Amino acid sequence: MQDLGIERINETPNSITFRHYIYLWLGQQTSLLGSIVVQFIITWWATITFRSALLLGIFSFIYFIPQVIITPVAGVYIDKWDKKKIIIISDTTQAFLTFLLILAFYNDMMSTFLGIFILIVVNTLRGFCQAAHYPTLNAIIPLMIERNKLSRINGANSVMSEAIQILSPFLALILLSIYGIKNALWIDIFTYFVALTSILLISIPQPPISIEKKNNRSFYDDFKEGLKTITSIQGILILILLFMFLNFFIQPIIVLFPYFITVFHEGTIFDYVFVSILFHSGFFLGGFIMIIKKKWKHHVLYIFLGVFIVMTCYLFLSLAPFRHFSYIGILFLIMGLNIPITNALFQTILQSKVPRDKLGRIFSLYIGLSWLISPIGKIISGVLADIIGIAMLFFIFSVLGCVTTLMAYNAIKTKHIDSSLNCENISNTKN
Repeated sequence: MQDLGIERINETPNSITFRHYIYLWLGQQTSLLGSIVVQFIITWWATITFRSALLLGIFSFIYFIPQVIITPVAGVYIDKWDKKKIIIISDTTQAFLTFLLILAFYNDMMSTFLGIFILIVVNTLRGFCQAAHYPTLNAIIPLMIERNKLSRINGANSVMSEAIQILSPFLALILLSIYGIKNALWIDIFTYFVALTSILLISIPQPPISIEKKNNRSFYDDFKEGLKTITSIQGILILILLFMFLNFFIQPIIVLFPYFITVFHEGTIFDYVFVSILFHSGFFLGGFIMIIKKKWKHHVLYIFLGVFIVMTCYLFLSLAPFRHFSYIGILFLIMGLNIPITNALFQTILQSKVPRDKLGRIFSLYIGLSWLISPIGKIISGVLADIIGIAMLFFIFSVLGCVTTLMAYNAIKTKHIDSSLNCENISNTKN
């Protein structure tokens, strides 16, 4: 391994580490289901209790901002510390926070101003946990999975994630109908113990030590080289900026989705669940298409077409007739179908055109730029919705998204990018 610049301090991926990862994966997916169900229940409860778009924006903002601040720094410590302990501490903390919420509901503390404060504190702390939890799980995959199985595992993660997103509203509805909100929240505690049991039964290899870290290369030098790479490869900077601004324009839908269904259109929890399932079904189908389709001849064209379709559906959502949930659901289904396809094709371009020794920095810069602007979109979504109305907010942001997409398409040379893609790299990196 010396010729690769890496020294292993523990075993390389093998059949045993693969089996251990499957145990870990099953436990974490179970825990994810419980967490999403609880997040769904809390978001629904907050929407119908406080009926405020501003509060929803604040709740989303304070959950996301710790991840923006901590994640770039957390990666350094994730590489150094015991990943198994990081996951256990993160999962345990989130389960404890859910337990505190349960106690607050049992003591009738949540329907007052104190309830708002409790949700803000809990959401903030959960955001810190996710800042450590999410990148740690991603860092574990190449340590435990053999190279020839990585694409299938990544594909399974994507499909399972959307399957959970589809299942969770159903499960939340069932739990609320049978047990009420106080007892429904216990599912997060139950799934936590499933995940804890699975991770206690396995071992996680130590990460590889990069010899490059022994050099005196500074953080600033690496960062500057990443910026130089972005600007030197034709079209990459335009695509990164496009996705950054689109991520900003789409925030009102992400933040105000429950408000849009239950308050603006006066829908019931069944309407909310119906539209949610259609939206995530679109994501599931889009991800499945990316798994079964081997070749894409016109990556950039499909990216811009997909983005424009999403923004056009966004525009039609702003014009949706009152309580026409079938119409709204179909639009969300189409949006959900196109988002994973455009994201995957964009990642394929990055993986194909960016030198492999710089991929980490390029993806970090891309994610960092997207996350940097997202909290701004989250916090102003609630403010603007209360000022100009949610329909007008959707209309303005969708028009801005369409205009931005057309401007970016006009500025980029799609044929040059597609013709220069390395087909061998695409096939190797496709999930």
